[in-house]
Amino acid sequence: MADATDPMPPTSTHLWTKEYILLDIISFLFFTSFYLLTSTFQFFVLAHGATVGDLGFVLAVLTVTAIISRPVIGPLIDSLGRRKILLFGLALMTVANLLYLAGNTLWVIIFIRIVQGVGWSMSTTAASTMVNDIVAPDRRGEAMGFYSNFTDLAMAFGPFLGVYITRGTQYTWLFLVGAVCTLAALLFLTGVPERRNASVSPAAGEGRVKIRFQLESRAFLPSLVLLTITFSYASVLGYLPTFVRHAGLTHKFLGIQDYAYFYIFFALTLLFTRGPWGRVYDKRGKSLVVISGIVLLVLAMVGLNLVRNLPEMLAFAVLFATGFGAVQPATLAWAVSRTPKARWGKAISTYYTAFDGGMALAYASLGYIIQLASYSAAFLTSAGILLGGLCCFAVMSSVERRKNPSESV
Repeated sequence: MADATDPMPPTSTHLWTKEYILLDIISFLFFTSFYLLTSTFQFFVLAHGATVGDLGFVLAVLTVTAIISRPVIGPLIDSLGRRKILLFGLALMTVANLLYLAGNTLWVIIFIRIVQGVGWSMSTTAASTMVNDIVAPDRRGEAMGFYSNFTDLAMAFGPFLGVYITRGTQYTWLFLVGAVCTLAALLFLTGVPERRNASVSPAAGEGRVKIRFQLESRAFLPSLVLLTITFSYASVLGYLPTFVRHAGLTHKFLGIQDYAYFYIFFALTLLFTRGPWGRVYDKRGKSLVVISGIVLLVLAMVGLNLVRNLPEMLAFAVLFATGFGAVQPATLAWAVSRTPKARWGKAISTYYTAFDGGMALAYASLGYIIQLASYSAAFLTSAGILLGGLCCFAVMSSVERRKNPSESV
């Protein structure tokens, strides 16, 4: 049953509607554009004179940009509409990919990362809000799980394709393919109408949209837990390519470097586990999903230090993905369920601000930890942050139960 405050409730309890499928495809395309760079961009930056410590700074620029921009984007999504913000975000991502073709210095690359970061934060926040607009509340956990499946496919296809395209140092086609993906997403967006009702627009008589920097307080608790999760996620996403070279894992399988298959197994595991985790969330509550997921992530980060061949890398991918696939959509569904629909844009922007915050902290700190100490120290640091997140969740859940004993936990 739709929320009584929902100004434009879903017209059907069916999950796989035309709008939902189109949004899944759109997200797959722009996530592919983004993930194309995750497996090779590190070497593009290092080729322009960066150290491993500098690499962390360059990687963090995009996420810091997203942190700054998301609290502004959230109110714009609620006032201007989701579709307009998604359209503009996809356009910026297209421009950024094309600008990389002229990125011949570290400072130019940093500027392009800022442009890409604004487009990325607009696209991810608006698309997630649109999905929540069209699904029934009692299908939300499942909907976000399957929606995430399409981003998981992009997470497999994008990095693998990136390794294949570059073949070492060939980056031109990498950026061109990224631009084509976001342009295709723009075309699919023409088939998705704006479902924002006038009742969630700025109040009558305001006359114009105000630019505000706002976070949603109701989403703080899930977002704090998420931040600790994305810290470990960034440690893998940002430093796995350089770790495998450092560890001597430079063999090839079917002509492709071994580490490219990590992304395939990581994404396939997410694909098959997110939906079931979502159903567990809907039926059993968040505690079972979040606690199980964090424990698996801790085990994975400790085990990464022991990886020395392809089978061990693939085992790490499965373990890490199973944990991440539990916690990430669960915290998103949790954040939305705590917030009135008229403030979903702010709630989701708060959520993604924390997502980016965890990644920015990891990028900015772990590069220097690796440079000054070791990869092992960096990965164990990530495991420690995860344990901190688990403790925070346990305390917050206990407080919530005392305040509202009837709430599902």
